[in-house]
Amino acid sequence: MAGRVAALSVLFALIMASAYPFAVYPLDDSDNQSEGPRAAITDFEVSSIDFTSIGKQLPTWEQPDGSFSEYIVRHQSLTIDVTITQIGIGAQGQYADYYVNVTHPVGIILAEFTSNATLTGGEAQEQSFTYVPNYSHSVLSEEGELSGGLLVSVEIYSGVGIDEDPLNDYLGREIPVAVIDDPLDDGWCSDVDGDGVPNCPNPPNNGLIWMTAGYDSDGTLSTDPDDAGHWRLDYSENSSAVGSSHWRVSGDSELDYASGRIDRLHLGFRALDTACTDVFSDGTMLHGMGDGSMDTQISTVHDTFMCGAIVRGYQFYSMQLVTNARGEMGLGDSVSLQAVSGLNTEQLNLTNMTLPTDGSWEQLIWDMSDVHPRAEYRMSYLFESDGTNATSGIEVDGFLMFAIEKIPQYTISVDCAGDYKEGIEAHPVIPVGDPVELQCGITNNGYVDITLRIYSEVTNSSWPDQIRIDTPGTNDKDSFIVTKNIQAQSTMPAWFNLSIPASVSVESLEWHIHINDGLTNVSKLDLDKPIVQYIDVQPSYSGFIDLEYNPSGGDPHLKMFPGDSGAVPLTFSNTGNQIGSWNLGGVYLDEPTWDPSQLIRWTDENGGDVETIFTSIGQEVDLIAHVTVPEDAVPGVYDLRIDVNGKAPNNFPADRLLKIQVLNKLELEIIPEFNEATIPADNVSRIVEIVLINHGNSEEAFDLFVTADLSMRAQLSTPSTLGIDPFGGDTAALLLLPMPYGVQNESYLLRITARSQSDPSYEAQASMLVTVPSTQLVEVADLDMSEEVYRGGDEPRTLRWEVWNRGNQVDRYRLSFEHLDDVNVDSGEGGDLTPWIQPGASHNVTASYSFDSGTFGERVVSMHASSDVAAQRNVVVTDSGSAVFDVGSVGWLQIFPEQSRLTMSEAGSYELSFSIRNLHPSYEQLVRVDIDRQSDLFFNVFDARVETSDRDFVLDTDELRVVTVTVVINEQNLRNLEENNVDFELTLLVDTDIDKTSSSTPLTMVKSNPIDVGPDVEEIGLTLGNYIFIAAGLAGALAILLAAFRIFRGASGPMEEYTNFDDQEFGNYLPSDDQVANSALGGAQSIFQQPPSPPPVPPDMDD
Repeated sequence: MAGRVAALSVLFALIMASAYPFAVYPLDDSDNQSEGPRAAITDFEVSSIDFTSIGKQLPTWEQPDGSFSEYIVRHQSLTIDVTITQIGIGAQGQYADYYVNVTHPVGIILAEFTSNATLTGGEAQEQSFTYVPNYSHSVLSEEGELSGGLLVSVEIYSGVGIDEDPLNDYLGREIPVAVIDDPLDDGWCSDVDGDGVPNCPNPPNNGLIWMTAGYDSDGTLSTDPDDAGHWRLDYSENSSAVGSSHWRVSGDSELDYASGRIDRLHLGFRALDTACTDVFSDGTMLHGMGDGSMDTQISTVHDTFMCGAIVRGYQFYSMQLVTNARGEMGLGDSVSLQAVSGLNTEQLNLTNMTLPTDGSWEQLIWDMSDVHPRAEYRMSYLFESDGTNATSGIEVDGFLMFAIEKIPQYTISVDCAGDYKEGIEAHPVIPVGDPVELQCGITNNGYVDITLRIYSEVTNSSWPDQIRIDTPGTNDKDSFIVTKNIQAQSTMPAWFNLSIPASVSVESLEWHIHINDGLTNVSKLDLDKPIVQYIDVQPSYSGFIDLEYNPSGGDPHLKMFPGDSGAVPLTFSNTGNQIGSWNLGGVYLDEPTWDPSQLIRWTDENGGDVETIFTSIGQEVDLIAHVTVPEDAVPGVYDLRIDVNGKAPNNFPADRLLKIQVLNKLELEIIPEFNEATIPADNVSRIVEIVLINHGNSEEAFDLFVTADLSMRAQLSTPSTLGIDPFGGDTAALLLLPMPYGVQNESYLLRITARSQSDPSYEAQASMLVTVPSTQLVEVADLDMSEEVYRGGDEPRTLRWEVWNRGNQVDRYRLSFEHLDDVNVDSGEGGDLTPWIQPGASHNVTASYSFDSGTFGERVVSMHASSDVAAQRNVVVTDSGSAVFDVGSVGWLQIFPEQSRLTMSEAGSYELSFSIRNLHPSYEQLVRVDIDRQSDLFFNVFDARVETSDRDFVLDTDELRVVTVTVVINEQNLRNLEENNVDFELTLLVDTDIDKTSSSTPLTMVKSNPIDVGPDVEEIGLTLGNYIFIAAGLAGALAILLAAFRIFRGASGPMEEYTNFDDQEFGNYLPSDDQVANSALGGAQSIFQQPPSPPPVPPDMDD
């Protein structure tokens, strides 16, 4: 009613304003015309709206800018004082109605009052209206600015044309509504001090009450008198932030609070029984917070039914709590304001804040919008202290809660864009077939989540249903849908689409969109008002192409390889309201160089070629578009637009976009360097080039594989190719044939496989035949014997020298050695020929070696092994290996005697000293010391030995050690000397793992019974006799020679053989000519007639 009155008032004001010049001014433009505005005869004004509560001023909130804002607490009576003034000059009383409305911010009118007044010019009327707000609505920002509230509005209606200035006929004012406003001036506590003076005098019985209780650490009540805790009221004059009192945990500012306490100051109420109901039987409310929960512990403390007040978080959209605090706590102690829901606790810790200690108060704002928003919880101030560092503690005052309470009612608002137009005169003219689109935002102005029903229709009921509605989360897209949940204070997008049906006649119609909740539209105000779109259908040409196959999800209409063709059946409809002719065509949008005349061809349903068609209104024609892709088309999806374009005067272009997928044509040719080859198994790698040619239509990479006998060990140089260009692009890969030793004498098939990386199901292959002939190869290992040092003259040693048959046939090998003359080597094999060795196997030749005495330095011994099987074919197949020996000292030891010469002339023990130094820069050496016992010295002394402790020891790097050798001689040794003075050498032998060396020192032994010096008669006689005997022999030999010479000179002829067998008769025949001896009886003839024996046959290789 009030809205209609306001609309009529505005309309009347506009009419009066337009007629005002004619009513006030005369028709002639006289110079005597009065100047300035004319005073109104009747002009009602809403002068003021004031608020009180049961005759008292409302509480105020100080805004950040220093101004004050009034507020009221829900369930408290609000008096609305309205002043209406007639500010016109009319002397006659004028009647007017006025309306006082209380409106919730969601748009719901909570209360409506109607009154009237009859006033003369300058007269005013005051009237009061009472309203009790049942819902809180107030918001407190982080900066402390209070806003929100219920809107109290006053609107005057005095009739059409009565009020000359309707602009001041309306006045509105917001009044925030809080949930709780408690100054904390009273409560229930005990005589904490025990002085007989109650700390909470006159405890209240009605409304919300603050109640104390003390607890132990296990949650049970403390024992009396601490069961009520240590919270108490402070009545100090003018010391509270709000009201006359406040709460503290110590006696006063000069006393410290108690230690070891867990005390709570609970928000609750006193009940008649354990039901803890908020509403009495007569319908009156106790406090307005709803039913509470019985607290047996608090009831025990205060000996009455005490209930905890419950805050229901799900009933509030937002919440801010205001309290005041001052003071400080000792280390480890705390005071906090807690909201407890079961085991979950949220709190405002006052201890962590810097609060004033000078007697002033700090106002604290706790935004509780996200504190247990879906749960119920109780609130209390918690005091906790340990056993140390007590102070006077933190004091608290005031408990003010602002909140937006959820109400079940709501309104919505709709804001549309797009083709939406306001008013009939703005309606669009739409061609047939074109859609009308609206994009709207539907806002839920309420504080509860809602679900809406949306229905759309057009006024021409003969039209088919061409309406589509889209909202988030819904699968239903037709003209009637149910939306998903729309959250409070949020906006849901919605899209509306109306397609003009084909072939409809020229007409005008309305498009209605209804939005409601499906229940009671009256309670939702604007929900029953449809959005109206006015539409005109004009004469127009239009057509539509309908495909028989319409793939979903972006799939192509046709899939073809390069050069292939495909058919697209379709139906063309004349959807306009005019007859027309049409040209058929098409174009590849992405490839302007592709000639449509060569790639697109049209036929009718009978297969005849067609380029132009003629249609009547609503006629449908079946056509087939034949589509071809070029030979050089690369893979991909191409946009092909098929066109059915109108011929003049028809200029409507009907088209349809087709997705043509050119498939990936995989065609790879593999060309190896050879198809057949003979390659010996000689462990020499061969590299074979493999050429790969891509005859496909896209760059393609391939994974490469080789399949061959494992003994060939064939492998490719790369596991895959890079991308090979299409249409004949090529690349090369390398096949590695190691041809290892021992590959059998056979023919082997190698298969090269290339597998597409884009389509692993495609493979291309090529084969190669490799023949491995009979192969004889030998390998003799090299030996490094330099890790050990050898000494010339030592006993022969043996080594194992490995000979490998690297061929693919059984073979044996003839051995030979090459070395210097001071090296002695024996193969240990009979005839220097190894046994038969299988292919790939080896034989260890156990060779013995030694070095002549005095050999010094590096010696190299080479062993040659030659194939015996190859030698039978007059082919030389041989290999050799070398062994390197270090003979004698290599310089890692230094040894020298400490004495130059030792003379031993008496029996006894003599000590000789030798210094030994380790010259190796990195390694310590284990040294073994002995004496060369092959010396002549050992045959002329009683004993010679190295001291026991010096025989084996370890020398560190650059370490020196003196070794002692003891020589023992007795009297018999000295007496048996052949000469008076005999010289000997004592040789010290020193061995380590990396070196061998020796050093000698000279010794002289003196005969204890010296031989006299003078001529020896016996010796002289013997010598003279020898000389005489030699002279006689020489003389005899000379006489024989002279006699022979004379005989030669006396001979008269040449010297002839002389014989005394001339008188004898002998037969000149051989024994073989003896017929008797060689007769059958004699038995010898057959022996001489036998042929000579053949040479021996060489042994078989298999033996």
